[in-house]
Amino acid sequence: MAERVHGSIKITDVIRLLPVIIAVSVVFLLVRACAYSMPLSQYSYLSITSDSMMYDIFTYIKSAATISAAAMALVFFVFLLITGKRKIRKTNIYIPMAIYAFFILLSYFCSKYRYFALYGSPDRLEGTIVHLSYLVILFYAINCIDGEREVRFIIDTLFVAVFIACLIGLSQLLNHDFFRTGLGTALMMGGLDAEPFYGYIKLVYQTVYNENYVAFYLCMVVPLVIDRILDVIRLTRTEEEVSRSRKIYLGWLALLFVMIVVNIAGADSIGSVPGLIFGIAAVIIERFVIYRKKMVQTVFVVLMLAGAVLVSVGAFGAKYSPFKADSCDRPDIEYIKTYGSTVEIKINDNILAATYDASVGEFYIKDDEGMDLDVFMLPENQRKFWFDDDRFNEVISFTPLAYDGAVFGIFETEDAVWRFKFTDAGVRYVNEIGRDEQLDVIRHANIFKNYSFASGRGYLWDTTLPLIGDHVFVGAGADTFMFVFPQTDYAARYSHGLEVNCIYDKPHNLYLQLALSFGVTGLIAFLAMIVMIIKNNHSATTGIMTKDVSTLENKYLALSLCAGLISFLIAALVNDSSVSVTPMFYGLLGCLASLDLK
Repeated sequence: MAERVHGSIKITDVIRLLPVIIAVSVVFLLVRACAYSMPLSQYSYLSITSDSMMYDIFTYIKSAATISAAAMALVFFVFLLITGKRKIRKTNIYIPMAIYAFFILLSYFCSKYRYFALYGSPDRLEGTIVHLSYLVILFYAINCIDGEREVRFIIDTLFVAVFIACLIGLSQLLNHDFFRTGLGTALMMGGLDAEPFYGYIKLVYQTVYNENYVAFYLCMVVPLVIDRILDVIRLTRTEEEVSRSRKIYLGWLALLFVMIVVNIAGADSIGSVPGLIFGIAAVIIERFVIYRKKMVQTVFVVLMLAGAVLVSVGAFGAKYSPFKADSCDRPDIEYIKTYGSTVEIKINDNILAATYDASVGEFYIKDDEGMDLDVFMLPENQRKFWFDDDRFNEVISFTPLAYDGAVFGIFETEDAVWRFKFTDAGVRYVNEIGRDEQLDVIRHANIFKNYSFASGRGYLWDTTLPLIGDHVFVGAGADTFMFVFPQTDYAARYSHGLEVNCIYDKPHNLYLQLALSFGVTGLIAFLAMIVMIIKNNHSATTGIMTKDVSTLENKYLALSLCAGLISFLIAALVNDSSVSVTPMFYGLLGCLASLDLK
């Protein structure tokens, strides 16, 4: 008889569950420097001037491990099918899964950035292959996890992995980062001759690189830990004599919970707090207050979801709301546009247009009515021109300059210098890294008016929404946000006090990210897949959907999984999909789906 390792879990069962265990409990822990190259030199807003090798420490290894787990799942499942040990389970979940996969592939084949749509963008590496791998892992979990015991075993492996990650997080919080030690650096770099990455001092980033992802993935874990603690307490009360191992296990769970709370606080990421609150409250209230009260449950869940969403987008209070216009002392530059030999700037609702006539070697500067603007120079600077016009005086200045056979026009506003190069081919803006760019009017939705909201998320959301209108049916391709997003939107960033030359590679909102990547239709398929899994489970969303409950333990397990997954989806309002956290999400989603399919 095969050796048993976890109740009725055998070694052969563990091997069968390996692809899901890797996705849930291993991928997010992996840290290793890997070298790779990408054709990035063609993009003027990037400082990369050649397509030579670059290296990645936190993402490449996770991306490769996710793909490997999916490949392992395919091999295992084909073997199980051939040997007659498994059959494809019947479920309507496959319909939205297939539709979602279709739009992932369609968006790839229609993408203007097919290379990056396939492999992903630098530092993210979450391309088409990875997204399809998520679905393979989900499919495998649905068909190869047999009931509650195996789900609990997978969750136990997750607890161990989280415990390790939290230990690393504590070392970072205490300013003794494990990755700064000789062993940690050796494990991180693996002999690669490159500069190690160290996070911010006394800020928890664990093994997921970005501190925001710490609280993001822990949103899923916290309800599971609370559920297990309550389960152990409940079982302990029914026993006349509590075993020592049970006491040790309960103490370890309590320690794990405390470590998780400390790590979340140390990550200093408040965006996931509404999701965490929802997950904790859902598990506790369901167990002690509203068990089997369908109407109360429905009202409770709806109110909690609405409250969590409102808190997430800062609807309480103008100061924290993305819908209230922010204030900035800088001049308001609505847009900067270059065309022909003309630079057009709309500043404080007034247009200033500078044209260079190469035939006479002179600049002509006019307003929106085509009238010449009078200029003057101050005695201390005989090269800089100020405008003798109340609309522009002390707001913007102009300096013509001839350098290295080219003519430049330099505009200066408060805290910024705007350089334009005039050649026979026309005028181009010279960016911070010295590369030429053509500027145009950038569209904004004008819905999120507070651009500085939540570390610039207001700006990202408001600028991303018009792009989604261009990708309703077909997306731009997986992980192509960096190339689709208007990186030359310098005017809006300047006017709202944001970092002008920042490169944005994600919208900090999972739903906007998926809509842009795979189209609105793809996003709908993704959401339908999740809703169907929750609805199909016999005890989903705290037992609201149906009263068909086989066991109390199964019900509570499904409840905690639902709470964790919904918490993650709430936190996703201000976070993105990433190979650091999303494999865990799909693995746990598959665990939930499998509870209803035996």
